[in-house]
Amino acid sequence: MHIRHRLTALLSGLGALLILNGCATTPAAGPTLVTGTATYRERIALPPQAEFEASVEDVSRVGAPSVRVGEIRMPLAGVPVRFSIPVEASRLTRDGRYSLRARITLGDRLLYTSDTVYPVLGSSGLTHADILLRPVPAQPVADAPLENTYWKLVSLGNETVTVADARREPHLILQARERRVAGSGGCNRFTGGYTLDGQALSFSRVAGTLMACVQGGEYEAAFLKTLSATTRWRVDAGQLELIDAQGAVLARFVAVHLR
Repeated sequence: MHIRHRLTALLSGLGALLILNGCATTPAAGPTLVTGTATYRERIALPPQAEFEASVEDVSRVGAPSVRVGEIRMPLAGVPVRFSIPVEASRLTRDGRYSLRARITLGDRLLYTSDTVYPVLGSSGLTHADILLRPVPAQPVADAPLENTYWKLVSLGNETVTVADARREPHLILQARERRVAGSGGCNRFTGGYTLDGQALSFSRVAGTLMACVQGGEYEAAFLKTLSATTRWRVDAGQLELIDAQGAVLARFVAVHLR
């Protein structure tokens, strides 16, 4: 009987110890979510292949390169972009300094980027930021193919096209895979089809949105009329010319490398 009581007491003690140990065990912390929005001021229709990237970077070490501790990448469906980035707790310190960065790319071209420090996590304690993206100055392209190039309208007939700051610029992109043309007349976006056979080029079923713009649409009607009258094309030194059946140059564009 005495042995039985001692055994019972021992088992009870072990049970209590296991319970205490179980209570003392701290479950592994899950990732912290950093959320944000990103937008830009310019009214420019970006190609559908454009992508959005955002990252949380450790900038604690002064003079040392920043280290990414979390990032996301996704197709750009429009702005503002809403996103969330999971960051593992093991990659963070309470007193660390972390910054949120974002950018928009097209292949290896950098179109827009953040140029302001947006502190998050660590010593800031913040988990959300609203980012304003700035355009990266465009570079003219000397040798550009007709298709899959951003063509900025610079003249209609003999008239030079000028665009005010922060206004959508008239442009077009011939998307080779779908044989679709997409662009903007300066106010409304448009899409349509095209047929290409050597130097022969024609556009069809071009239709656009129907916004009424106070500014930005002064070239739109003439631009769309030019597309319907185009029969040939020519590219020379990074400049595209659309030509009609009589050989007259209807419009000129410059290839823009958005990086």
